[in-house]
Amino acid sequence: MNLVKNNLNKIPNDMNKNLAGLIFIIIITSSISTFFLVFDKDVPRYYSLLPILPCSFGLISCIFANIYSFFLKSISITIITSTYFIRFVIIPICLSVGGFSTKVVNIDAYSYIEYAILLMVFELFVVYCYLSLNTGRYLNYRKNNQIEITIKENNTKSSLLFRFIIISLFLYVVFVLIRYPEEFSYLGLFTQFSESDRILSAKNRLYAVQIVPGIIDTFYTLFISILQVFIPILCIQTIKKKYGMKNKKRAANLSILVVLCTAIIMTSEKAYSVTIAISLFLIIFNLYPSLMKKRAPYLIMIMIVFVFGGLIFKSGANQSDDFLAEVSTILNAYFSGPINIAVSFMLKNDITLNIIFSDLGNSIPLVKYFFQDLNTSPKLFNLALYGNKDNSDQIIPLLGQGYFYFGFLIAPILTVIVVKIALILERLVHLEKNLFTKYIYIHAVVILSLVPVLYNLNIMINSLLLLAITLFIAKSSKNKLI
Repeated sequence: MNLVKNNLNKIPNDMNKNLAGLIFIIIITSSISTFFLVFDKDVPRYYSLLPILPCSFGLISCIFANIYSFFLKSISITIITSTYFIRFVIIPICLSVGGFSTKVVNIDAYSYIEYAILLMVFELFVVYCYLSLNTGRYLNYRKNNQIEITIKENNTKSSLLFRFIIISLFLYVVFVLIRYPEEFSYLGLFTQFSESDRILSAKNRLYAVQIVPGIIDTFYTLFISILQVFIPILCIQTIKKKYGMKNKKRAANLSILVVLCTAIIMTSEKAYSVTIAISLFLIIFNLYPSLMKKRAPYLIMIMIVFVFGGLIFKSGANQSDDFLAEVSTILNAYFSGPINIAVSFMLKNDITLNIIFSDLGNSIPLVKYFFQDLNTSPKLFNLALYGNKDNSDQIIPLLGQGYFYFGFLIAPILTVIVVKIALILERLVHLEKNLFTKYIYIHAVVILSLVPVLYNLNIMINSLLLLAITLFIAKSSKNKLI
């Protein structure tokens, strides 16, 4: 109790009411989830510890309640706590009502679920303890009022070198698409909802990789990723310059339209596409804070429906005979439920150093071309999950990688490192006045905040290096636009 009181004393009095309401909601939802699971007679024996997840989330949230004083005020805290809430409170209920349906085929994994649940609780405690002790140190300096970013006309002329680089990247992509039409399979629309569309797209992409020379495909995907970052922010910047001072409402609406187009036009790296869209929305909030604050509740609701609706439709759950079972499968896969963590316990770690080296090599843009035939922890994870080498579409959780590399007690170390970097970069976000650099930092914070629950070390390194390459191109070309 003294720990709870000490943490609450760190919170300003004007935040106590909002914080109390948020903690109350967490306690109620975690309690409902816990009791629902305790009294569910159909819970399999190997899921006997499942009620511990929502119960521990409610308890740990109360102990480290000061973290939630930054909820909706901090990008990293909002995303981290929300994704953990889904993993610990929502997924257990979805598993129960969905008949505990998952993608795991290898039945041996179920014998490790109890250990996985204990590891998940241990990680949550360590992460929340770190956040409780350090969040204020990184974020308490912030002023209550955000300063709008202004773009002067004489600072928006891009250098010739910068224009040359962007046009060259674009022309290369166009050339590859004309020469190898199979590469269109890397591009797609968010509106491709049917399961048949998803399967066909995956087959076409696999065929393209076999037909197109590897080095050409590697540069093609890299250049598209760079253009994905550049083009939307350049459009938003141009809109700000042309309409920002005269008609902010129109400028904001046009900027939102750019974000929607960015979200709809996706690549095979859907996670990267989604994080770009989220980052652009946050940039618009920085550009037009007073206007966007009024629209925030509606935009957040639309974003939630967009993301979760997209997950359901893209997976074909809407066409399934057992909708709840498909929802259970989807959420467990995307938010790394207990069974996905349990699969990590099956990985043999007698060649860990080689795997770590291979994981790092496969995470570096361009360089990964030379490591693609080596074993990696994601490949071993999919082999353990499915029991064969025919499927490799699942992501090994970051916590699972931590266990695979370091064992049970040190498994959360990767998560703590990721969270620390996210807090450092978020501090830089609010100190940075340059729009493009701020956008890159925001994008990095979004990615890092999603990594503990949704992604892993490989995706994080690859995504951050892509952002670093993008920032390097902009800075080295002396583009006055940034």
